[in-house]
Amino acid sequence: MDERAITIGSGYRSISEGNNHAIADNKIVRSSNRDGEYNIYMYDLTKNEERPICTNGSSRFPAIYGDKIVWEDYRNGNADIYMYDLATGVEKPICVALGDQTRPSIFGDKIVWEDYRNYTGDPYKKGDIYMFDFASKKEIPICIDPSTQDLCGIYGDKIVWRDY
Repeated sequence: MDERAITIGSGYRSISEGNNHAIADNKIVRSSNRDGEYNIYMYDLTKNEERPICTNGSSRFPAIYGDKIVWEDYRNGNADIYMYDLATGVEKPICVALGDQTRPSIFGDKIVWEDYRNYTGDPYKKGDIYMFDFASKKEIPICIDPSTQDLCGIYGDKIVWRDY
């Protein structure tokens, strides 16, 4: 087993805050506030090099699958879901809706996230689960229920979340 540090230099490198890092194949993505603002970086274990993915100072909770990196982004004043395609070098918004869209997860051609567009202030009803399907190019509500849904994940054709 090969053990090595993947961050060097000075400054704070945040990987301890919940889901602020992810790994797929030989790529690690993480949110770091080394400059006092949260940005997304990718470290390629094969090349032993790090590169910035999104440096607008308001990006957290990345996830990766293949060449696609997704994250929660506050550039518009509330949390939205953005994606960067490593193959094309293109960043694009996935969901920019009312309320917050947070903590994305990606597998294959589908992205799921917690969505608060329907939040009315009721402390017992906060989030729903939504999905974007690249094949159909459609956003699909997965679970909109009177209770709270959060902490979602996807693998294959299965989506899981906490419901309370």
